[in-house]
Amino acid sequence: MFQEYDLILKALAERYPAHFVEMVRGITVEDVQRVEKEAIAVKRESDMLFRVSEDGYEYLMAIEMQIRPDREMPRRLLEYTAMQHREFKKPVYPVIVNLTGHKKKDER
Repeated sequence: MFQEYDLILKALAERYPAHFVEMVRGITVEDVQRVEKEAIAVKRESDMLFRVSEDGYEYLMAIEMQIRPDREMPRRLLEYTAMQHREFKKPVYPVIVNLTGHKKKDER
C-alpha cells in the first residue's frame, strides 16, 4: 500500500514540482526545475531532485520517499547530498517523505 503512495507522490511531484516543494518547505518559491537523474553520474541517486529559486537564492531539494523503516536512510541521504553538492556546486536541502506509517520515536 505504501508503495502506491510512493508512486502517487512521485507522479504529483513531477507534474506539479513548485507546489510539491512549497508544500514540503512551507514557503512560496520563485522557480522549481526538475533535475534529471542522468545528470548525476553515480550509482546512488535520490528519488527526485529539484533546482529551487527562493528570494534570489538557488539550491537543490533532494526528495526521498521512505516506504519502510530503514536504519541506513540517514547515511544514504548524507551520501546523496554530498554527491549532489559536489556535482552541481549548490547547497542541497534533503527531505524524507515518511510513508512508513510509523511515528517518530518521541511521538510513540
